[in-house]
Amino acid sequence: MAFTQKALLQSTTLTTGFVTYLTSAANERTNITKFTVHNYSAGAAVFTGRFVPSGQAGADSRQVYKISLSANETLDLTAMRHTLEAGDFIECKSDTASALNIRVSGWTAPVQQ
Repeated sequence: MAFTQKALLQSTTLTTGFVTYLTSAANERTNITKFTVHNYSAGAAVFTGRFVPSGQAGADSRQVYKISLSANETLDLTAMRHTLEAGDFIECKSDTASALNIRVSGWTAPVQQ
């Protein structure tokens, strides 16, 4: 079976509260191969990201990234290569409004029953 790399989440500006930006669909496994965060503002901003298992609530115990980005800095999280099982989701936030964009690429595959 061939898999095609695609944008799982187009460039999106983060809010200052946690929002779910990507959810793995039912009966699918989502493989993240590229995750980029860019600070397009004139000052520093802190990116926080959580990976949350299906059926669970977001909490600090689910936090996998909390990092400050300088003005115009881009953070490439390509090395992370995470897999989301069906129903798992990613939620993120910025500590500064209108400062950070994220984009996620990868591929999906059906879960074998």
